[in-house]
Amino acid sequence: MEPLSYIGLVVLGGLYAWTLYNLPILTVGLRRTFQNGGFVPIAEKGRASPKFSILVAAKNEGLVLGRLLSRLVDLDYPKDRYEVLIVEDGSSDQTAKIGRDYETKFPNLIKFFHRSSSTGKPAALNYGLGFASGEIAVVVDADNVPARDFLAKAIKYFDDPGVVAVQGITRPINKDENFITKLNAYEEAAWFRPYVQGKEMLGLFIPLTGSCGFVRREILQKLGGWKDTSITEDIELAARIAKNKGRIRYAIDVISLQEYPFSMRQFIRQRTRWFRGYMETFVKYGTLLKDPNKVSIDAEACWAGLLS
Repeated sequence: MEPLSYIGLVVLGGLYAWTLYNLPILTVGLRRTFQNGGFVPIAEKGRASPKFSILVAAKNEGLVLGRLLSRLVDLDYPKDRYEVLIVEDGSSDQTAKIGRDYETKFPNLIKFFHRSSSTGKPAALNYGLGFASGEIAVVVDADNVPARDFLAKAIKYFDDPGVVAVQGITRPINKDENFITKLNAYEEAAWFRPYVQGKEMLGLFIPLTGSCGFVRREILQKLGGWKDTSITEDIELAARIAKNKGRIRYAIDVISLQEYPFSMRQFIRQRTRWFRGYMETFVKYGTLLKDPNKVSIDAEACWAGLLS
């Protein structure tokens, strides 16, 4: 048999094994999604309101930042129990002006920080984290529009002290813009959402997706924040949390709208970055299997599947 045939058999075998592994996860997720929209903890009356620090890293986001901040100053949550920290990273458009204007209008709610040069989103988030005072750090991308109740609905997931982080849902704000945005929306609805819901139901590895994510600030700081050198700082942080035996919950009722890639070039760049980030994480955290459990095994299975 020729070498190419061997390679083909290995790739085909890997894809077959990965499909068999993930089929039960997707089945559980689809069943739960169609039954009642997914598992949601019951909210308790009289629950305390923890303080949130919402971190927004923004570079050349002048077209969307104002839309986000208009929503963040109007959340259904006590205004003295959350803060918004904007870290502007050497923008060449109106991003800095918009951030400063909102800080002037809402000085008790919004803090604006300017960095003259950009060293990436993780570094900007770490910079903002250094000024955060909330119990829970929240990452929201500048092109998002969170639901007004997204903080109020997130708190019940942290009732379990073993829960380190919570990942909410991002849904498309521009679904009907063109074929590419529709493709992204259908992928999220038909694959990602029920797939991660299945992982939630089975207690498996939950990835962080870069926006609408919540992490206990104290633990995040103990872990060293986000890795400045990672191109997918969200996945890398999720792997570090798993390595330290922390639990990540998937919150199907914590929702934020988000801009999806609208051109093939943007789509390819996004998926290439994701693939590279997963590869780097796979190499770095292959040691998770030295202390095997269902979360670490599932994390390795995810990364191996993308590499096969």
